[in-house]
Amino acid sequence: MNQTRQLSEDSKKLKKQVETTQADFVLTEVSASTTFAQVALDADDPEKRERNRKNARKGYDTARRFSHTPALRGPGLQEFNMGMARLEKMLRRLGEDV
Repeated sequence: MNQTRQLSEDSKKLKKQVETTQADFVLTEVSASTTFAQVALDADDPEKRERNRKNARKGYDTARRFSHTPALRGPGLQEFNMGMARLEKMLRRLGEDV
């Protein structure tokens, strides 16, 4: 019985760790995508602009896909929503339909 309880506790800890890692990943993806979008907006070279626009859009799509992690709540959710709103504005300026 004690071993079963320990396994249950370990499982809960592991689940929390995975959720936290997912939340960190999503927030990092938003931040990196925002950087790509800014580089694209500042670029004079059309190829550089296009490459970074594509990277920003790919990151945006990825962040949306993984945004429903349970650990993304409270301050993390607020940071995510603010970052996504900023990124969406930047992507629209780059011609993306978001």
